[in-house]
Amino acid sequence: MRLHQQLPLWVLAALGIPGVVSSQEIPLAVEAVLDRANIRDINWGYLIESADGNAEYYGRNADFAMVPASNTKIFTTAAGFGLLGETYAFRTRAFHTGTRNGATVTGDIILLGEHDITWHSDVFGSGNAARGLRTLAQKVRAAGITQINGAVVGQGAMIYNKSSTGTDHSSLTSTQNRNAEAAAAFRSELVAAGVTVINGSSGATGFNPPAGSTLIATYLSTENNDVETGRPLDLAEACIALNKGSHNGMADYLMRHIGYKITGVDTYQAGAQQSIAWFNTSLDVNTTGMILNDGSGLDRTNKVTPKQTVDVFREMTLRSPRWVATFPIGGVDGTLGGRLASIRGQVIAKTGTLPSSGSVSLSGFHNHPITGERYFFSIYANTDGILTGGTQAIDATTTRQAMDDSLVAFAGQRPAFAPDLLLTRTASDGTIRLEWNDPGFTTA
Repeated sequence: MRLHQQLPLWVLAALGIPGVVSSQEIPLAVEAVLDRANIRDINWGYLIESADGNAEYYGRNADFAMVPASNTKIFTTAAGFGLLGETYAFRTRAFHTGTRNGATVTGDIILLGEHDITWHSDVFGSGNAARGLRTLAQKVRAAGITQINGAVVGQGAMIYNKSSTGTDHSSLTSTQNRNAEAAAAFRSELVAAGVTVINGSSGATGFNPPAGSTLIATYLSTENNDVETGRPLDLAEACIALNKGSHNGMADYLMRHIGYKITGVDTYQAGAQQSIAWFNTSLDVNTTGMILNDGSGLDRTNKVTPKQTVDVFREMTLRSPRWVATFPIGGVDGTLGGRLASIRGQVIAKTGTLPSSGSVSLSGFHNHPITGERYFFSIYANTDGILTGGTQAIDATTTRQAMDDSLVAFAGQRPAFAPDLLLTRTASDGTIRLEWNDPGFTTA
């Protein structure tokens, strides 16, 4: 009889298979951390699984829906990679209204953006946030235009050089304001490129250019490179700054763009519906109870389970090394640069913190120093207040330290090894021979 599954760890131990040890020390080690007096009243959601998902090494409320904070960005970027593609390029166009006579336009310049998330110094380097706009301005000048007898108007949805901790990324008012900021920066780049602009700049909304307008030039984000990696700014490259720096604006605009690109509707809800459906149908993740009301995790009503988080992280890790490369490395960079120093380089994960609301999170995988195996984990800490729809402060420093200490404790244990049973044979004398994927475990 050929089997395509692993036997439970207790069965292996009962059979006396060499190398199989009790994994009870792992729950004890993790619980010892979570039972500390200053954090024991926090609601913990916790799951550690093997790389293939066939073995659970620690579970606590693993199927309970919790507020993920910036772990929401795991889901946003995963959906972006899956639905748009890791080489996806963001598009921005320049139109003019009115008439053109040689090098002179009598009308306005319309800057029409579609959620390009790369326009900030985290991507282009300090002082160079306008590089993408500069490229487009130079294209306008190269098209033979030297004078605009009008203004620059920003339309669509654009986010220019905003802080990673910024908020207010969804309303029409905030969109119009953001578009006005991008239009002002574009006007400056037009002037620097040798184009005279008679009037000022403003912001508007809507993705359709004014009737009768004429396309001048198109810019794709991939026409410029990331300042640190030197690679073209496709979606995968842009998400390095998004995830390692936990950039709220980038994540929120990405979720909006997913909705806009697929359905034509520029809302979180449109993006979330497409994302959740993709997790369920393409990643085979049980999305029951999953709620995504933004892309960044600032929304306190987002809900996911540790199990859903582990499943998405595992499936995306198998599919896309470039997606994995967007996340912080413990003790090395991003929001984990100052954490997990004692197991430096072993953990790749996404952080999350809503300290005044009551949520702290950490999810990803751990490359174990003893076994050499990879283990996926998700850790959520929520206060009673945030779980019931309100706010209740959480001690972020203490809670993050507990998460880190629990992973360090796990790193000091030897998780039980569960080899795959490939074949059983019964000899004429009644002896049963077990053959495993590791020949060293084959026994009679």
